[in-house]
Amino acid sequence: MKKVLVYLSVSIILLGLCSSCTNTNGNQEENKVESIDYENAYNQYSESFTELNDIEKMDIDENLTKAVLYYTDSEGYLVPVMRQVPKQEGIAKSVINALINNSENRIDLRETGLKPHLPEGMEFELALKEENLMRISFDDKILTFSNEEEEKTAVQAIVYTLTEFETVDKVQILVDNKIVNTLAKGTEVGEPLTRGNINSLNNLPQGEYVKITLYSYNNTTNNYTYYIPITKNIVKDQKEIQSIVEEQINLNKEMGKPIPEGLELVSIIVEDSTAFMTIKNQIETKDENFERFMKAICLALGQNEEINSVKLVIEDQDVNNMEILTFSVPIFANVYE
Repeated sequence: MKKVLVYLSVSIILLGLCSSCTNTNGNQEENKVESIDYENAYNQYSESFTELNDIEKMDIDENLTKAVLYYTDSEGYLVPVMRQVPKQEGIAKSVINALINNSENRIDLRETGLKPHLPEGMEFELALKEENLMRISFDDKILTFSNEEEEKTAVQAIVYTLTEFETVDKVQILVDNKIVNTLAKGTEVGEPLTRGNINSLNNLPQGEYVKITLYSYNNTTNNYTYYIPITKNIVKDQKEIQSIVEEQINLNKEMGKPIPEGLELVSIIVEDSTAFMTIKNQIETKDENFERFMKAICLALGQNEEINSVKLVIEDQDVNNMEILTFSVPIFANVYE
């Protein structure tokens, strides 16, 4: 991955969010799925790639449009991924179908280490109502999760994925076209749901606090590093930008992610849309751990809309050896074709 990350101008084209608002899992689709030799596909899969989460590797196809889907990883975290999907009517139905944990979708994601979270064979209907409300009615497969955590994660994946569309602000989940207060394991769905507090640490500091988004990451396939948004509450501070960087470094430590050896933060200031992050000591800047560390820093700083680039200033006793590295703030954490 190059040190200078690039912007992607995202324009999700909504072509009839829920035309023919039923999930079609008919014989034609079943035959198509059964014709794929999934075992062979796995066996032939090569791990020769090194990094696929790179916008420069995405081929832009005019017949496709962008959509953001929320998958889960092996630790149960929700992970947003920007995908290219066919331009078509009923695109909302298409993205929910992509969240169903069937063989075809698992094969599609095999390089990422992520998985779709909804039960195989699930059927649903969609209807876009007034005030940007999307109603989605599932069959009783929505009641088959083994525990509350899995059930809650599935609901969040549905809500986050649908509210990525500009015309959807909230989601009402129904079972067999009926409003229920809770699902089988206790997840509350009686009222329309909105997005917020993704992968929250649920910490409550004393006094006035603000919510920030930090980023962990994983690479379980040696091909794809995915970044995980983590919501944390921190004490409100006049030096909020520096606090974000300090909290990001602390999160790396807590989650066992490498930090450049010898790194010592001196200051961080913002000038003309650029965050200048000054550190002491020379550090290793040529390996993938540094690249991942800096992308997480850039993503965390990117929640401040004023910041669109980061300059890492590495101080040295000899001023002539001072090093400055420039990074653009990525507009999205994860991209996968």
